[in-house]
This record gives sequence, C-alpha cells and structure tokens, in this order.
Amino acid sequence: MNYTVNPKDGFELTLMPKNEHMEILQHIYLIVNSILGECPMYREFGVDMTAKDMPANFGKPLLASAIYTAVSQFEPAVTIDSITWADDAEKPYAMNPILEVSISE
Repeated sequence: MNYTVNPKDGFELTLMPKNEHMEILQHIYLIVNSILGECPMYREFGVDMTAKDMPANFGKPLLASAIYTAVSQFEPAVTIDSITWADDAEKPYAMNPILEVSISE
C-alpha cells in the first residue's frame, strides 16, 4: 500500500498503533524527525541533518539521500517511492520533505 508521510504534519505517537501499517508509518516519522547522534544510547539512529544548513539546491539532494539511507536501514519493510519538498511561506529556504512510501506485505 502507498502512503504519504509529512514529518511536519505532526504525527500522533502512540504505544498501541491501530495496525502494523500505522506502526511502520510511526517509525518512519520518528526516523525522519530524529537527528543523527542525538538519540541517547542509540547514536546511529536518525538522519544526518548537516544538509539543512546548505543552500536548498545543494541540500535537498543530500538530505534526500540521508533520508533514503536511514529509512532503508531502520525500516526495511518500506520502499520510498519519491521525496518531494513542501513550500513554507514563512520560511522560504526551509527543506520540508514529504515522502511517498509503499509498505511491503
């Protein structure tokens, strides 16, 4: 099944997800919103955010690569079909990824 994950939407985190797909989507949300090296006792978890400080035309491909790498490492049941970028009127240079993902059965 195909899903859209927007890390900036605010995902309702729960210890008891409704089903397995919601649990996997929650994992993706956590991965994409975690900064590499910031999780105590699990420093390799998260996405390398150094590209966030670069100009958008250089940073977007690097951030997309970091997201692909982290999601494939920590949630192997997911395939990222595409990453698009949301525009933010208040922060025109912000890089806000929107992931189109499919979950293998």
